[in-house]
Amino acid sequence: MDRRILLAVAFILGATGVYGLLTSMNKEVETQVVEAPPVPAMTEVWITNHPVKKGEKINPVVLKATSVLTETAREAGVTGEARFEMQEGAVAGIDFAQGTIIAENQLLLPGQPEYMELLLGPNRVPYPISFEGHDAMVTMIAPGDYVDVMLIASVDENLAEGNNLNSFEGLSVTPLLKKCRVLEVNAPASSGGNSTVVISLAKKEVSRMMIARRIGVLDVYKSGQSPLPEAHVSDVLKDFTSVTELRGDQHRADERVAF
Repeated sequence: MDRRILLAVAFILGATGVYGLLTSMNKEVETQVVEAPPVPAMTEVWITNHPVKKGEKINPVVLKATSVLTETAREAGVTGEARFEMQEGAVAGIDFAQGTIIAENQLLLPGQPEYMELLLGPNRVPYPISFEGHDAMVTMIAPGDYVDVMLIASVDENLAEGNNLNSFEGLSVTPLLKKCRVLEVNAPASSGGNSTVVISLAKKEVSRMMIARRIGVLDVYKSGQSPLPEAHVSDVLKDFTSVTELRGDQHRADERVAF
């Protein structure tokens, strides 16, 4: 056979082998490509740090923000794509175990019909306390908080009849009620309006309040570990008692001179 024909045949066979080799390598590379699994959809939610009782105030201390599978969030009742904004005064509408995902419709908010009924409790009535003007203490109180009620009174004057105090003598502050739950807070829209704090009281406590508001001025502050103690003018003005006694001695001396 002609030598040139043999070389041509060998070239064709070699080219065919190389082509087959390259084709098989490409197929192997293609078969090794594995598509990445789709990233699961996630949703930001609120979950509880510890158990929360029905009616308990919801605040950042009892919650933490986290991300869970959107499917898990939907099963827990969360419908929004993003974590909802926690409103001031929100309370738990049901009992929550630790680690529970909270849905927005499981909370009660100020203004809702069930809200005041839940905070009020059985055998209790709402009682409003008004404050003239924009009281700074009222701005620090929110529905769901607990407050103590103090009575500011004087043995010489009826402070409930007006704002003017003619004498500091006999002025005192007395604890009246302890740990009353706040149902509603209404701050004035302008500086000339009045503030109102509505608290939950037992009926016997209402009777005490009715008397107290007619003999003095009522004030509230957030409840603490222990209530504020009773206070008198001498606790603030250390020399007030001695000044009063001096005026009394001078008055009696004037009476003796007159006779």
